[in-house]
Amino acid sequence: METIRLLLFTTLWTAIWAAPLPKLSRRVELVAGLIPFFLVWLASIANISRRWRLATIWVMPAVALVSLAHGLR
Repeated sequence: METIRLLLFTTLWTAIWAAPLPKLSRRVELVAGLIPFFLVWLASIANISRRWRLATIWVMPAVALVSLAHGLR
């Protein structure tokens, strides 16, 4: 069950991170900036252990690098 929760959390995080965003107003940018704190809260609620979160810590930077590389094309 923990594996399923971890996969759902990681998939949601990746989808949010990789989604192309239109030009946003300052207020919307502020709210969007709070999303990572929301995903940390979700990880806490889903009871994902620290061991699993540390094991998958490379996923978010990897997605960011792929996104940046794709944007440079």
